Order: sequence, then C-alpha cells, then structure tokens
Amino acid sequence: MFKNNVKIALRNLLKYKFYSFLNLTGLAIGIAICLLILLFVQDELNYDKYNDKADRIYRVITDFKLGGNNLVSPQLGPPSAQAILNDYPEVENVVRVREAGVWFIKYGDKTFKENNVLEADSTFFEIFTIPLLAGNPEEVLNKPNTIVLSKTTAEKYFGNENPVEKVLRLDNREDYIITGVFQDIPSNSHFHADFIKSLKIRNDGSSEYWLSRMNYITYILLQENYDPKNLEAKFPAMTEKYIGPEILQFLGKSMEDFRKDGSKAGFYLQPLTDIHLYSDLSGELEPNGDIKYVYIFSAIAVFILLIACINFMNLST
Repeated sequence: MFKNNVKIALRNLLKYKFYSFLNLTGLAIGIAICLLILLFVQDELNYDKYNDKADRIYRVITDFKLGGNNLVSPQLGPPSAQAILNDYPEVENVVRVREAGVWFIKYGDKTFKENNVLEADSTFFEIFTIPLLAGNPEEVLNKPNTIVLSKTTAEKYFGNENPVEKVLRLDNREDYIITGVFQDIPSNSHFHADFIKSLKIRNDGSSEYWLSRMNYITYILLQENYDPKNLEAKFPAMTEKYIGPEILQFLGKSMEDFRKDGSKAGFYLQPLTDIHLYSDLSGELEPNGDIKYVYIFSAIAVFILLIACINFMNLST
C-alpha cells in the first residue's frame, strides 16, 4: 500500500510539473518563514540565559513616588550594594554597573571615539558568565584605573599583540592599565560593552547617600535555592533604616509623614532573565524588547504555516 501511494505521488508530480512546483514551493516558503520567525522568538526568550547563575541573579529596582512624580528605575545610590551585601547573608555577591559615557581612547598614534564603555565593581566577572581570555576574574577590576577590553576591541587596537599591561589614555587626561581581555558579550544580553573600567566613586560626601547620584545599577547573586520573595519581604525594613534618615534630612519629614502625602519609597527584585522582555524602565543600559512582539510573531508563524499547509492540500486535490 505504501509503495503504491509513493508511486502515485511521483506519477502526479511528473504529470503536473507546474502545479507540483508551485505547490511545493509555496509550502517550502511557508515553512522557511515560520522557521525564521521561530529562531527570532527563541533568541528573544533566551536573553541573558547564557549566564551559568542566571536563575540566581536579580536586579534591585527603585520604586519611588514623590508628590505626583513616579520613579521606577534600576538605578540606585552608591552605598546600596554594600549595605545589601552586609545586611543580608542570603545575598552571596553584588556588583554595581553603570554607563561611563563617551570617551576618546588613545594608544600610540591611534585614537578612537568609544561610546560603549561600562564601569563595574571588581565582582563583575564573578557574577556574570563572560569568559576572560586574559586576566583573573577576581583581580582584573580590583584596582583603580584598570580596564578590560572585549576580544574584538583588543584586535582593533593591538592586532595580534597581547594588550595586557599596556596603557590606554582616556580623554587625554587619565591613564588606564589593561588587565584583561573578555570574550565578546553574546548578542542576546541586555547589556554590551567594548570596555569595562574599574568603578570610580566620587569622594565628595554625596556618595554616602542612597538618594544621591542614583545612577548605579545593582545586581545581586542570591544563594542557591533561596526564594527572592523572602528577601523582598525585608526591603521595607531596609527602606526605614537607610532611606528614612535621608528623607528626614532632606525633606524634614518622618517616613510616616512622607507616606501621608501620598509619597512612597521602596525596592523590589527583578529576575535577570525578565529584563529584556518585561522591563522598560527609566535608566536601562540598552533598549529592551517586548514580550508582546514575541506573542505577535509566534501567532504570525503559526498563521503562515497553517495557510501554507491549506494551500498545499488544496493544490494537491
């Protein structure tokens, strides 16, 4: 029976060559478009999952309201990361990251304008799975004026030379020692960098306040199998401890009076793998995607495949 069906199918293909070609081409195009869309969807759903500890990494989000102004942002003040690490033993590690702006970077007679520069704490490579091709993860950013380069950037500046221990001049005023080279950050990451330099904190007194210089994105690494909701439940007490005195100092109000005015101050945790598709906050490192587009393109893929199959069956009868 099977052999007879195959023979009949082949006979029809040869007998009606044009319609067979049209039929198969339509089905093939439909399947190809569907596969391309599914590849896009898969890539969107896998953002930041290249990190070995992705399920344990969270971003601390500021959730403030003052009068009629709302501020929901991943940016915190300078002292928050260390305070969280000190106060909560369930937090295994922390790292602060921030955009460093645009720099003119010089080596020898080469000068490039670079706008993909981050600053980070020395724990950056201990938390995120970004392999170092040269340098020690625990040491590359643990001293002032140190910097690491992506593989592509190192090749741009130094070709096949080893860049470690060489000195880059930034904006013709600061020298940074190259301490490592990292593998290019995967495309499906919510941040990218050509350079990561050691984090520099101003020593002008303002860096002691949670509500000052709020441009540090703080990531925490929780202990294994720890429920993040348990840590979030402790954040109101953290707010009272650290934000309360600053509200009193700057606004002359207790936290109770502050809330009576309709204002609020608080924090919550955002899973690393939710950032790309579920976050569009003020102060993001890069523009993110949107889960709605994943649903839309998935529906389009199913629709195209369905139409292609229906056309194939109609032309085959």
